[in-house]
Amino acid sequence: MKKILLCFCLFLTQFTFANDYSILSIAPMVIDRIIFVDDRELLSIANEKGGWKFIDEGELDSLLNLPDKQIVTLQGGSATNVLKGLAKLGEKCGIIGKVGNDHHSHSFMQKMQNQGIAALYQETPLPSKQVVCLVTPDGQRTFRTFNGAAAELNQLQLNLSHFKGTQLVHVTGYLLFEESLVLKIMKLAKQAGAKVSLDLANFKKVQAHRNYILNLLPEYVDILFGNAEEIEELVKLPPEEAADKLGELCEVVVVTTGVNGGWIRSGEKKIHYDALLKTALDSTGAGDCFASGFLYGYINHCPLEKCGQMGALIASYVVQVPGAEIDDAMWVNIRSDLNL
Repeated sequence: MKKILLCFCLFLTQFTFANDYSILSIAPMVIDRIIFVDDRELLSIANEKGGWKFIDEGELDSLLNLPDKQIVTLQGGSATNVLKGLAKLGEKCGIIGKVGNDHHSHSFMQKMQNQGIAALYQETPLPSKQVVCLVTPDGQRTFRTFNGAAAELNQLQLNLSHFKGTQLVHVTGYLLFEESLVLKIMKLAKQAGAKVSLDLANFKKVQAHRNYILNLLPEYVDILFGNAEEIEELVKLPPEEAADKLGELCEVVVVTTGVNGGWIRSGEKKIHYDALLKTALDSTGAGDCFASGFLYGYINHCPLEKCGQMGALIASYVVQVPGAEIDDAMWVNIRSDLNL
């Protein structure tokens, strides 16, 4: 009898069960620090508006101690923002990444669990990743990133079991500093039969990894998101023409153009969608929230026109608040507007 039970237990340990999420992303825990500055103050920090670069811990401390500035601290990260939106719409989501052993990380991890996102982080002694977002009065964002625990992403323990049962794996371009990790994620996603979406994230990332991205698209990427600046950096074409060009490489291409809406291309079909809000307090999270709405429509087999409308609707809410946190009252309105 004991021998039978032992054999049965060994069988169970080798059997792979489906995960309790259908949408997965791989990203570090990120703490967002939102600081509102005027153009003069920004010029003393950065030589260009809208850019991005890595900083060390000393530079991080300097930014967090700018005189007479109130700092908004939020749970952040592009991939996390996308998953939070999808979870609010009722999808089961999971995230795998590196997290530091600090107060903000622990509380944010618990918050994600409470939001219905499986937070499958692997802990490291390094401090968690922090992103300082400098927002000017025109709503433009300039990023400074302290990588922290994210520097150990290449040490993530990933295997096919993490991807089993997923419909969609969302990849943010901020991971491109680890090209081999991005390729591993996409290969595992494809082995599991999942669709792959890629958000280009930032034009600086596209500059640094342009050829690598173009090589990834035909084989691994089903849905590509990028704003006008990122897309132009990728294919050296304006938005509508870029959508046509990239539509030859991916199943679906979405080019967002801010207050001018954007273009969606899939096969021979090309659609222009309109933005729903022409002014923004802070554009932080707009692209991520658009992706949440679009991907929700996509995995629920909505027409592409409807997917674009869903994305534009959620983006119109997030630009009314600082950071990428949409409160529960707003989500009630969003769900009502979407007839959910």
